[in-house]
Amino acid sequence: MIVLLLNPPGLRASLRTPVESLVSELPLNLASLLGSLLAAGEEPVLCDLHRESVQCFGPRGHNRRIRATFYTNDHSPLATVRQACYRTQYLEFLKDRVTSRVRATGAGMVAVNADNAVFALTILRHLKQVFPNLHTVIGGHRASRFTPHFLEKPQVDFVVRGEGETTLVALVAALDRAVRPEGLPGLSYQSGSTPILSEHAPPENLPALPGPVYDLFDLDFYQEGGRGLPMLASRGCGGRCRFCGRGFPGPLRLRPPAIVVEELRGLLQRHDCRRFVFHDNDLLADPDYLRRLCGLLLTLPEPVSFTCLARPEWTDPSLYALLAAVGCTLLSFGVESASPRLLELCAKRLSVDTMTSAVRAARAAGLRTRASFIYGLPTETLRDLLATFRFLGEARPDLVGFNRFVLDACSEFHHHPERYYRQYLDTLVGVEPLGPGGFFEVGTRRALVGLLQFYSHLTSRGAS
Repeated sequence: MIVLLLNPPGLRASLRTPVESLVSELPLNLASLLGSLLAAGEEPVLCDLHRESVQCFGPRGHNRRIRATFYTNDHSPLATVRQACYRTQYLEFLKDRVTSRVRATGAGMVAVNADNAVFALTILRHLKQVFPNLHTVIGGHRASRFTPHFLEKPQVDFVVRGEGETTLVALVAALDRAVRPEGLPGLSYQSGSTPILSEHAPPENLPALPGPVYDLFDLDFYQEGGRGLPMLASRGCGGRCRFCGRGFPGPLRLRPPAIVVEELRGLLQRHDCRRFVFHDNDLLADPDYLRRLCGLLLTLPEPVSFTCLARPEWTDPSLYALLAAVGCTLLSFGVESASPRLLELCAKRLSVDTMTSAVRAARAAGLRTRASFIYGLPTETLRDLLATFRFLGEARPDLVGFNRFVLDACSEFHHHPERYYRQYLDTLVGVEPLGPGGFFEVGTRRALVGLLQFYSHLTSRGAS
């Protein structure tokens, strides 16, 4: 069966940012699905609507259309499921592109990620009207969270929950044999008016999983402006932060370093790809693993560069020196807050002193560092925010990022709000609850902007 994988048009960044940063990264999830389907002898094809939209309208025109089409209505998770299937000129453009591709390839199945639920449901509704016998599959983080709500939509035949490689391959094989896919782990569908939710699929066996396939993507497009291709050395996370509900299920699982480096080697030799972005939640989670990975990176025929994420928990200078030696150009630390009270509330299992030492050690090794924070955490006050800025003055990361807290429906904060906060129960979704009154006050916003400007001034002058 020919399986058409859709890459939805995505919004990358603010229109005030440089043009080259407005284009989303290559979707690693689709590259991994392509690899598994090809290894199983199936016939996957790719419809990259993101690339087609950017090339048709330009990065800024693309972003304007995305904002106007998908971000002007209530786009909370359930609202997007309920309100989908409206009409705009931009959606008609997307529908025409997908319809032509299904007709040209003779695809028997279309699979799409549901993180942009308005797009996914609208496109699938259109395809079902044009091709009534087409099998439609929806997956991704949002579909895994709200499976029953997606199954209520007649245009959705199947929902793949969790990691989807093995489940999708098994589903295609069953449909090829005209066998009803009953009992497939990780698969859900509607039987009459009854939703059928099978048991969760076990976490993927990473050493046995076929690697991602990049060859169907326009790699020149996804590397414009010096952007890197996405890579993963692991899935899962050893942390249990109470605000987090995303990521791969299960415990931390590491891919064999040799497999990771061979993927890099193949991209380097076949496509001259030299810049990469490791999307692991924490590339430094296992220092011994990192040392083996870096040792193999040194065997590449030509040097590569990459960026990565890490928890600020390791203070060993040799780890950071090793990262610098193999081409790490930016290390992003997930600090979240430098308030000891909020660190304990979020179950970060880190002290301010340890985080400060980690950032300093990375900078001393010559690494460019970025510290990421969340503002508006439950019960956060201006005093907590000022503790974060004291941390900045001591650790002095090169770059700083502040992200507004959003209550995640799969997080510990959402499941047990009574344990962590009381006064914010009705105000956390869609507002900025920073400050004693429960909202992000104008004066606090100005203070945040002013402090950020002051810090940017210090770092631009090379303060140490």
